[in-house]
Amino acid sequence: MSTDPKFELLQFLQVDAADLIAARHRSQLIHRTSDIRSSGDEVEISARAFLKRRLSLQHYVGHGHVVDSAGNVSSQHDVIIADGTNTPVLFRGRDGAEYFPYESVFAIGEVKSTYYAAKKPIEAFVEATDRLRSELSREQTPKEYIGEGMSLAPAMKSNSPRPYRNPLFTFMLFVDAGDFTFEDVRALYERTAVSHLPSVVCLLGKGNIVYLVHDIPPSPTHNLQPVPEFAEYLMPNGERNWYLLEPALDMIEGSSLGILYALLSTHLIDCKLVPPLPIRYFSKAIAPYRFTPVSPIHP
Repeated sequence: MSTDPKFELLQFLQVDAADLIAARHRSQLIHRTSDIRSSGDEVEISARAFLKRRLSLQHYVGHGHVVDSAGNVSSQHDVIIADGTNTPVLFRGRDGAEYFPYESVFAIGEVKSTYYAAKKPIEAFVEATDRLRSELSREQTPKEYIGEGMSLAPAMKSNSPRPYRNPLFTFMLFVDAGDFTFEDVRALYERTAVSHLPSVVCLLGKGNIVYLVHDIPPSPTHNLQPVPEFAEYLMPNGERNWYLLEPALDMIEGSSLGILYALLSTHLIDCKLVPPLPIRYFSKAIAPYRFTPVSPIHP
């Protein structure tokens, strides 16, 4: 019998999931006092704390709004994951909500205590992310860009099938699956383009809705491979479909959270952002200008 120590990642994830479940219980107690805002904050703050613990210091986890250089602003988002090294926060409110330049944003997320089918939460999130993508703009990172202001030499061509390097990852996290059934959202997923749906929907205690590439036909024993970049573009080969992955394990909550974390982390590694130029934002904020020469202008 081996006595070698093992790193039980799933057990650590189960502890993280237990923290979120405890936050939901606190939220319910606060809700009974009619403090609706604090009730909602309890779960969102705990979810952001989980991500801050798990992600590297290169990734800033906040909440608030996304802004582009033309001044267009998104609706408020529970989670915004931005570049932690090159992100100028344009404004921070007293409640901690921040305004992030679009070029610095890796991912946005929505956190809910409980899934209620009648509220159509996934559909509402799709509408919010559609507005962001249609009303705000940022330049696509060329696929030759490798980060830190560097690109492949002209003689070196990228063989990546991805047309650009900065897709926006979107996700939802429900601490309790509530009355969720896949039949509730099947029509939404059938009529909506893949690029407009959340990259992953995590329902603790139930599983995850993910987009998979698989063999034809998929085997029950085959290790299905999630496609982390499906939010905006697809891999060129293989069969693809939406699946509800339901963990067949004792620690379902930790397993569900692990899928969300794994897909998000993979995206953060693959995604390359070109740092925003602050002058593009601030020059418009203080325009128009009056020019007064401080010395004679000579021809």
